[in-house]
Amino acid sequence: MLKLEGLKLTPEEKEAALHRKAARLLRIPEEDVLSVQVLRRSIDAREELHLVYTVAAEVRQEKQVLRRCRDRRVSRYAPERYALPEILSPPEVPPVVVGGALVLPGGLLRQLMGTPQPTLFSQGDKRAIELAAMNAVMQLEQAFGYLPRDVSAQKVGYDVESTIPPRLRSGEACLRFIEVKGRAKGAKTVTVSKNEILTGLNKPEEFLLAIVEVDGAHTHTVYLKRPFRNPPDFTATSVNFDIADLIRNAEVIYKA
Repeated sequence: MLKLEGLKLTPEEKEAALHRKAARLLRIPEEDVLSVQVLRRSIDAREELHLVYTVAAEVRQEKQVLRRCRDRRVSRYAPERYALPEILSPPEVPPVVVGGALVLPGGLLRQLMGTPQPTLFSQGDKRAIELAAMNAVMQLEQAFGYLPRDVSAQKVGYDVESTIPPRLRSGEACLRFIEVKGRAKGAKTVTVSKNEILTGLNKPEEFLLAIVEVDGAHTHTVYLKRPFRNPPDFTATSVNFDIADLIRNAEVIYKA
């Protein structure tokens, strides 16, 4: 027999459909699936509600089918035989149950209660927020007439290196070094790395801290100049700042 994992059925489908699902996974005619035995059943409610099955399938020409099938969900099935544990002598003092807990998947509860799935950002999708913030800053720099370049992967202490064209320069500075911090709407704090703080202190005229509040498809951006006053502790790798305090103590050069 063959062991097939990850066969999914909707709550409306009958288990008889497992024959068809097994044949599709093995890429054989449905009539070549002689029998299907359910070994394990679970519920996946992370997105849409599904029943997930592990089954043992008896098929024609099993060796040839297994040799042709390259799917990792298919393997040879070896029935497990349960051995009863040795009988232990009863304890001298009866056990006392002092508590218990029932753990249910959050996705399943939302499905059963009809509660909508949380939005992308309420799930704490940090990467999506970071990308939205970077896009907002890149577009702003272009709108200002500057030439921004994403250098976030280089770990140089800032995310965007923005070139100031000669016609827009008011002094010797020809570059803007912008550290971008994307935050979900309502966030009160922001974490800044030691390297970013030191870059801001070493390049006070060129460095800008851009805090971007991401609210779905909308963003609100503030540019701060000289946001940091003191270097971090020698042993620190990052520092958490209150956003309101940063804005209050820094020079706000743009806000929208």
